[in-house]
Amino acid sequence: MHTNSTRVVGSNSEQAAVDFLMHNSYVIIERNFYCRYGEIDIIARKGDELVFIEVKSIIRQPEVSIYELLQPHKLLRLQRSIDYWLVVHNLLLRSWHFEFIALELDENYRVVNIVHIPNPEL
Repeated sequence: MHTNSTRVVGSNSEQAAVDFLMHNSYVIIERNFYCRYGEIDIIARKGDELVFIEVKSIIRQPEVSIYELLQPHKLLRLQRSIDYWLVVHNLLLRSWHFEFIALELDENYRVVNIVHIPNPEL
């Protein structure tokens, strides 16, 4: 897939994740936070708790587990990015957790399934 097409698919997938979250009472605080450690796709609030959300999209492949998308090196970079965000916003003592959303796409890159994992190991 061409880079621009990849960006469009990623942007559309992320918007589908935002729509899903908002439909489930999340308040979106920030999207695509970048720092030297990496990126946080979505930062939201659910009740009084901060939620950091990683979004991945994948063409439906029965032999691939959604959990395989959570690669250890990516999770380490994500943890460092979250720590940095908390420091920058002076929220180190604030309650937070990590969530993962996997969007399964069909061969035309349309979202056919949303898998929401509220508390994967970080």
